[in-house]
Amino acid sequence: MPCQVATIFATVFDQLARFSIEQYLLWAMNTGAKVSAGQLIPQLLILGRLVAGGVFAGFTRAQTDTFCVASSSIVPIAIVVIAMDVAILLLLALRAFRTGVVANMKGPDTHRSKAIMFIMLGFAIWTAVCFVSGSRTFGCY
Repeated sequence: MPCQVATIFATVFDQLARFSIEQYLLWAMNTGAKVSAGQLIPQLLILGRLVAGGVFAGFTRAQTDTFCVASSSIVPIAIVVIAMDVAILLLLALRAFRTGVVANMKGPDTHRSKAIMFIMLGFAIWTAVCFVSGSRTFGCY
């Protein structure tokens, strides 16, 4: 029982952290821009990611072979969640190029641009680790 409770809490907070980082990165790159369809589409994708993460957390079960580890009871949901993370990450990278965040890394707003890029790099590594560890757990926590 303690393993199941720990798995649920870890999975829920992992999904909330992923959603929050994606939302922050989108917000950080859109500061000062007018609302347009180009901003609403990524926002809807991130909202869909929140819903998919909630469904993923709902179908996460604990496996207790030698230690407590999270495992999705429905593998396609875990694959959809990881695929959505990759799609959002690629969309954010494209937005970083289009809004000038990458170009500003050597310009006047260097600290902000570097911070955004380092957060994106960390999120990419986190997503890659989830993808690689997916052969055992199909998801991250």
